[in-house]
Amino acid sequence: LQRSSQALPTYDFKRTLAFMLYGGMYQGLALELIYNKWFSALFGENVFLKVCTSQFIMAPLLTLPIAYIMKGLVYGQGFGTSVKGYMNDVTQKGLLLTFWKIWIPIQCIVFGLVPPHLRISFSAAISFAWTILFSRISASEEQ
Repeated sequence: LQRSSQALPTYDFKRTLAFMLYGGMYQGLALELIYNKWFSALFGENVFLKVCTSQFIMAPLLTLPIAYIMKGLVYGQGFGTSVKGYMNDVTQKGLLLTFWKIWIPIQCIVFGLVPPHLRISFSAAISFAWTILFSRISASEEQ
């Protein structure tokens, strides 16, 4: 066997913790309430309004900033630093456009076809792939 002279990258437990907290607290708990209770009460069966509210109000103002704030808390960064990192990724790395390319079609499926009791589980499965991509976007400035 030939050995490489390059060291293997170290595993970042803090990054994993940040994404687990975000996934469990926001994507798991909060979205159950928001999508299955509040959206149903506000929008009934209107898929268009649910997707637009989620993507164009919640995503830029709540969903994505919370991920950056959660990561900042785990890494001991202040609120301002976390929000600045989010704004940098939106303006310099196309974070929102990437998010929308994935999540607008997915949410059309979620709100249009997936039964309410399976929405969060279905979204979590898709979110696994998104989290990998999101981690790469948010970590690219650190490398």
